[in-house]
Parts: sequence; structure tokens; C-alpha cells
Amino acid sequence: MGNAIDTLIKDSSFLSRPSQFVDELIMLCLNEQDIVRSRAMSLRTLMSSNLAISNAFFESLEQYSLHYPSIAKVINPLTKEELEAFEQINCSRLLSATSIERLERREREFLNSFDNLNENEQVVKDFWQKLVHYLNFPFKFKLEKLLFEVVLPSYSYTGSFFNWHIDNLKDQIKVFVPFHDVKTEEGAMVFFPNTERFTTLPVEMKSKIMNIFSLVNDKTSVLNHLESYIVQALSKGATFEHLTLSRDEIAIFNSRVIHSGSQVKSIPRYGVTFYLNVESKRNWILNCFNE
Repeated sequence: MGNAIDTLIKDSSFLSRPSQFVDELIMLCLNEQDIVRSRAMSLRTLMSSNLAISNAFFESLEQYSLHYPSIAKVINPLTKEELEAFEQINCSRLLSATSIERLERREREFLNSFDNLNENEQVVKDFWQKLVHYLNFPFKFKLEKLLFEVVLPSYSYTGSFFNWHIDNLKDQIKVFVPFHDVKTEEGAMVFFPNTERFTTLPVEMKSKIMNIFSLVNDKTSVLNHLESYIVQALSKGATFEHLTLSRDEIAIFNSRVIHSGSQVKSIPRYGVTFYLNVESKRNWILNCFNE
């Protein structure tokens, strides 16, 4: 099979037929992942330098991607008492990570495993199991991590109101649990609808996707932040929306949706976000290009 991948890379006849090249490559990804990974950097360099192949690859990748609402709001199944207990754990986590004097703008703490919860925090696992049972996701996933966070009124996004980005190129779902109402002027997430779909994007954003793939592939990185000219191109064809939430709602969203946090005007925004890595063919294929 090594000869097959070498042929794809070196045979100019394949490169002149982007759709066939991509079909062959994806089949190798699905069936011979280690072989493709052994040529990961060569393939990413080749694909990023060939616009037709890059376009064909990301268009084909759509059929292997998770088909699930990109943004959704649902009722939070946690009781008022459970939510208050969860909020207290969130606050305790943040204050244990830093001094109160330093809690001025934005504080966040990632937890990579429930095993890292202390004795008084074990109830978080019960909360999560209740959420999972209630949400009944139609896909398999692994909980990658959870984020405890507060955004305060003094925090601004790199000196501007918005900091547009995608989190990564993967099928990744996030579940955000707020501990109070999140209004338009109190830190609501903003997003461009349906932008997780490659085919809906303007050419400027498609080029950015290819650049991200070349540099970091499916990783979360500051390189996934968007330049102003890309945002301008997006704004010509779409209008961004605010994801407002009441305290008894939770938000579910695809990490590929183009989004940003927004500035909190007066009320600190406390919340916890669960990161779910979906078991999908898209993620399997992208993983082939990691060295």
C-alpha cells in the first residue's frame, strides 16, 4: 500500500484529476491510516499548494462529517439546586486557580478528566451523566475535557468587540452550561450560521481553511483566528447572530462554526463548557494527516 500513496503523490496524472485523487486518498485514509500518516507532511504540503485538490478534499469531507444542528438551545435538565451546586464548584475552581486580586478580566481552568475532580466535586460526574441521558446524542463521542470559566466586564477580545475564529477542523461538539441569563450585551456568543459547511463559505474563508489544514490540521490553535478581510467577506453574504440563553437553557454547538465571544458589559458570565470529540469518519480521515 506504500506504493499506492507514493503514486498519488508523484503521479502527475492523478494531480490533474482532483476528484479522483481525493477519492483515492480518502479510501486510503479509511483503510490504511498508518500508511497515509507516514506521508502526512508531504500530503498536506502538496494539497495546500493545489487549490483544486484542496477544494475537492474539503468538499468530499462533508459526506463523512457529522450531520447535526450546528447551533441548538435546549432546556437544562438540572434542577435549580443542582445548578446552584454546579455554579459553586465552578466559582471554587476559578478562585483556587488564582487569587481574588487577579480575578479581573477572564479566568479559565481546563480539566482533562473527571479523575482530577476533588472529593467535594464528584457531583459534577452525576450532573454530566444526567445531561448525557437527557440530550441523547445520536452519535458516539468521548468527553475530551471541560472548561470552568468566568468572563468579567473589564475583559475585551484582543482590543476589539469580537475575535472571530473556528476552534478546529474536527467534528467536535461543545455543550455550554450557563449559570445565569446570557443576554446580547452580557457575553453572548456570536456566530455566522451554517459556516461549519465548507460549501457555504466565501473563497477567502475556504483559503483560510486550507491554510489551517496545512499548518495545524485538526488542532485548536491561535492560527485558527480570522483576519479582518475574511470577516468582511463573510459579512457580505450573511449576518451574524447572538446566541442568547436563559439560566434554564444550555447551548450545543459545532466547533467549526465561525464564532466569537463578546464583551460583557456589566454582569460577569460564569459557565462550564464540555468538549465532546465525536467518533466520525471525518475525524478519522483528518487524523491521518497528523505526524
